[in-house]
Amino acid sequence: VPKDPNYIYRLYMALKKYEDASKTALIIAKQEQDMGNYNLARTIIYETIRQLEECDINVPLQMRNQFVLLHSYELARARIQAQDHMSAARLFLRVAQNVSKFPFNLVGILTATVIETKRAKLYASCYEYAVMLMSQHRKSIQPEEVRKSIEGIVRRKSMYTEDIPEETSLCPISNQPIEETLLECPTTRDAIPMCIITGKHMLLNDWCFCPNTHFPALYSEYLKYIQVEKDKNARKNDSDGDVARDPILSKNVDVMDIKLSTEDE
Repeated sequence: VPKDPNYIYRLYMALKKYEDASKTALIIAKQEQDMGNYNLARTIIYETIRQLEECDINVPLQMRNQFVLLHSYELARARIQAQDHMSAARLFLRVAQNVSKFPFNLVGILTATVIETKRAKLYASCYEYAVMLMSQHRKSIQPEEVRKSIEGIVRRKSMYTEDIPEETSLCPISNQPIEETLLECPTTRDAIPMCIITGKHMLLNDWCFCPNTHFPALYSEYLKYIQVEKDKNARKNDSDGDVARDPILSKNVDVMDIKLSTEDE
């Protein structure tokens, strides 16, 4: 009789068989992801990463990559609500490149990618994914108005030929200018840590750690995030005052709790 992977995972963690526990956590997360429970899948991966790091165990690259994809999807949705279409487009492009890992909402993700890239004037990328949708998933595109709009994009190929160049910043590994959302050093091919607030790669001179998740974040962006959440709380007459909600666990964060990397050095 197949055993519940959740119990197997807890057993492996109790026995300190961390490698087996990591594999089991990926299986559980994949099951949830296949059912469209992306936030739950992200939480499972996140908690496993935290436990492994607390035990000074190397986190498998596959697990970190899975977290990056799931978190990028959640960030992209948040950027749409904030009317930041360029950031949403860049994040959806990252997710769309691995859209096969999101079978439950594959058409929805590709549709959002087309819409957001068009809004951000990333016309070449918009056309690429519009063609993919129409050639492989035409009957699944809803509502009809959206389908007709995407059909119009495919028909007007001459208008969708170029993307706005992405802004660049210095790679923390090679110190060379690279695209802000690139998470691999083009020189060494090493993975670059991702900012948990923006989804962009980290910068050596703008680095801090979230006090709840212990994940890296761009310090300047984290301060903005806290201020936005503080303003929201004030409008809702929230008694928390000077605190903000963490993007992963929704715990309270105070500005003074943010851990700067320079302090560690």
